[in-house]
Amino acid sequence: MSEKNQLWAVLEASKGDTDVLCVVGKRVIKKSEIEQILQQISNKRQGKEVSEEEKKRLREDYITMCQLSEWAKAQKLDELPETKSALDQAYISAALRKLGESAEQATKEEINKEITNLKKDEDIMKSVVIETVIVDKKGKDGKKDMEGELKKLENLKNDLSGKIFETWAKKFQINNPNGEYKVNDLTVKMLKSNPQLEKILKEMHVGDIKVVPLDKESSLVLVVRFMKEGVRTSESTLSRMALQGVKSKKMQELIKKVKEEFPVKE
Repeated sequence: MSEKNQLWAVLEASKGDTDVLCVVGKRVIKKSEIEQILQQISNKRQGKEVSEEEKKRLREDYITMCQLSEWAKAQKLDELPETKSALDQAYISAALRKLGESAEQATKEEINKEITNLKKDEDIMKSVVIETVIVDKKGKDGKKDMEGELKKLENLKNDLSGKIFETWAKKFQINNPNGEYKVNDLTVKMLKSNPQLEKILKEMHVGDIKVVPLDKESSLVLVVRFMKEGVRTSESTLSRMALQGVKSKKMQELIKKVKEEFPVKE
């Protein structure tokens, strides 16, 4: 059977099925699939309903994942085996990896243009600098009670150099790259997109150290030291943001082309 006839057969087979939401390529997307995901989300929220806006976004994201999956199959990426589910994670990962490789190809001109645009935004050009580290209140390997060590941090407010805190942080940091001691240059725009962190810093002054629980059921805590405020964003941070911005735009353009290649048929 030809590709065109196969698509026609899929469309014909889906007619009359009230559970069908739409068709993407050879994939028949059913309403019950999305309902099942919504139920899982609701269960995790202990029965709290999912808003209409969230439902709409989930529906759109789910369809996009189907489109990426169908595109990956059509491209025969990594010679992936056929599976019954077009949403098999292997297909989506292969599609995103392939598109990501193309998005990586950002030119110097594109990055410089993005930096120029970033510099026009006052919320991007103003930054705060903080130090962060994640520690386990139970201590490393559960061998040391950290409560006393965390209380000692209250005496470091006058340490303007920050060297004592850095030494302390590197001594007690968790054994995970995501929790290691870091100096973070955060723009005002970044903070506005992270209300939780913005709220924490609003309650602090330069030099203050705050211990923030990460999870009610976890013994891990985030330790934040407020180093500087009203800092002009560094060129290195702008370059990093510009590169991420260019890559993101390229990725969105590539995904848009995939969606056009595999349109939704309702």
